[in-house]
This record gives sequence, C-alpha cells and structure tokens, in this order.
Amino acid sequence: MDQRFELAGNSASRVHTPGRAEDSTDAISTPAVRRNAYTSQLSGSYVPKTIKIDFPRYEGKGDSTIWLCKVEQFFQLHAIPTIDRVHLASFHLEGDAHLWYQLLQQEMPVVSWEDFKDGLNSRYGPNQYLDFFGELTRLQQTSSVQDYQERFEKLLAKAGPLEQVRQVSCFVSDLRESIRIDVRANKPTTLSSAIRLARLYEARDLTPSKVLSTHSEAQNDLATMPIKKLTTEEIDERRRKGLCFKCNEKFGPGHRCKKLFMIQACFNESDADEEMDIIGGSPENQWPP
Repeated sequence: MDQRFELAGNSASRVHTPGRAEDSTDAISTPAVRRNAYTSQLSGSYVPKTIKIDFPRYEGKGDSTIWLCKVEQFFQLHAIPTIDRVHLASFHLEGDAHLWYQLLQQEMPVVSWEDFKDGLNSRYGPNQYLDFFGELTRLQQTSSVQDYQERFEKLLAKAGPLEQVRQVSCFVSDLRESIRIDVRANKPTTLSSAIRLARLYEARDLTPSKVLSTHSEAQNDLATMPIKKLTTEEIDERRRKGLCFKCNEKFGPGHRCKKLFMIQACFNESDADEEMDIIGGSPENQWPP
C-alpha cells in the first residue's frame, strides 16, 4: 500500500505546473536548443532552454498546402518522429477540417502521414485540374513590380518545383518591356537577383529625367519670348548703323543682349540665300564689318 502511494505521488509531481514550459506542446525544447544549453554549461554563457513556437491550426479555410508547409517545418525543428505526426497534426485541426479527419479515420483506421497529407490536399488543396505552370507563363506585369512579384510567387509555389533557369526565364519574360530589356542585359542567374534588378530599373523609370526637365523649361522660355518683326529695310538699316538686330544696341565683340527676343524677318526672293540664326543668337554672316 505504501508503495502504491509513493508511485502516485511521483506521478502527481510530473503534472504540468506554471513555469514548466517543457510539458507544453507550444514550447518544445528542440535538439538544437538542447545542444546549445549543453554548450552554454561549458562556456558559461546563458542560452534559453526552450523556444516557444505555437503549432499552426487549420479550420479548412484557405490553401491546405500552406498549412502543411508550416507543419513540416515544425516537425523538422522539433525532430518529431513520423509515427507521431498524424496525432499531433490532427489535434490542431478545427471546424470542417476536424470533421474531415473523423471521416478519414472511419475509412482508414490506420492513417499514415503521407495518407493524411494526400487526403487533406485532395479536400482543401488547390484544384488539381488547374494548370498553374500555364498561368505562370501567361502572367503579365500590369502594375508595379511588387504586385507582379507577389502574383508570380503564389503561382510558382503551386506550379511545382522548377529549375532556377526556368524561374528566371518566366519572371523576366513577363516584365514590362522597358524593364525587361535592362534586366535581361544583366543576365541574372537566380530569381532573387532578377527581382532585385526589376525593382532597381522600375525605380529608375519612376525618377523624372533631369535632361527632359531642362528641355521642357527651355521650350517654355522659348514660348514666352517676345517676337520682333523686322522687314528687309529695317535689317539693312541696322546693318549700316552697326546695331544689334534684336536689342538696338551697338554690336561688337562679346556683345550680349540684355533680353532675348525671337526675330521674325521678312525677306524678298532675292534675299533667300542669306543665312541668319534668328533664335537665341545674333546673325552670323550679316554683321557690320
């Protein structure tokens, strides 16, 4: 009798109490953490004994492949044996997904981890008749590179494994032409480098060109420039007096008009061979000697 009471006391001492994170499935001591804890005892540095990672839950809403990917990461991090994976994953199913698992157990008394994943994806995964690779190759950039990248990566995750060369080719070929040409010229070898280049050239295209701005300002100045109309007689008279055609000041070496004008001259047919720079400068060949 005393021995039974002693065994019961030992069992009670192992019941979860606050502060004992090792008894919680949401705070599991991983093999990596245990190694670090052992190393910390040798080096004297402090390393936390546990890492709190919540097991993801699934209600049957949304793409099941995304949830299964997180679950696989959890199992790898905590080194969960394959034999325990179905029990742990099914415990975190809720709503319609949990009802689906109950029906699966009725059909298959022993459910392997592969059976669990196949059944869940058949029920809640993407439509197997959809051609995700075909959609990936037909995808076009219609707005920003960021938006195009997000749509591309979603389809890529569902299209199945592709070599880096195919990924880069699909991504670059559907970029906007002004960006695609420059990205191809750099010959990216990975998808991440192609995305980085696309964002870089998009930012360049969105930056106003200083050359175009200067040209536009020059055109505006030209449009507001006053116009002076000169007849052939007036031109001959100014030539005789040695006056500037535009400002009526004496013309000489280094002369600059105080204000720019646009000159509209009227020539006779006999003067058609005369050459004159009438905008932005002084006549080249007709100045007084």
